[in-house]
Amino acid sequence: MKTMYNAWYKFGTPPWVGSARNELVRLVEEGRLTPGRAVDLGCGEGDYAIFLAQHGFDVTGVDFAPAAIAKAKAKARQAGAAVEFLVDDLTNLRQQRGRFDVLVDYGTFDDLTAQHRSAYLRNVIPLARPGAKFRMTRRQSWT
Repeated sequence: MKTMYNAWYKFGTPPWVGSARNELVRLVEEGRLTPGRAVDLGCGEGDYAIFLAQHGFDVTGVDFAPAAIAKAKAKARQAGAAVEFLVDDLTNLRQQRGRFDVLVDYGTFDDLTAQHRSAYLRNVIPLARPGAKFRMTRRQSWT
């Protein structure tokens, strides 16, 4: 699966790439998500991470596809957004960056098998500070 996603990002643009989704924008604009440390789990090309950084969050983006992270870094530079992007696997996290106030996941959990979902949860739950907010959005069908 990693090879497929990396190739997709390297040679194309997956259908979920684009600006931050309306739900996240609304939460930030309404003040329901306030600036703090945030992590974009399975950040792809970094659209959520960049949006959050532009709204005062200290953001880390994590994805296992090096091609996605390369595109995310380029987008962030172009947008003037300070985001730390890491190539890492959320089911076997190697680069723990502390605890976060806000965690966002747009469709990453959906793509995992039951076994990988358990590993994801074992790795992601410890990233949340007490009282953290976790925004998990399911992807819509591409067809």
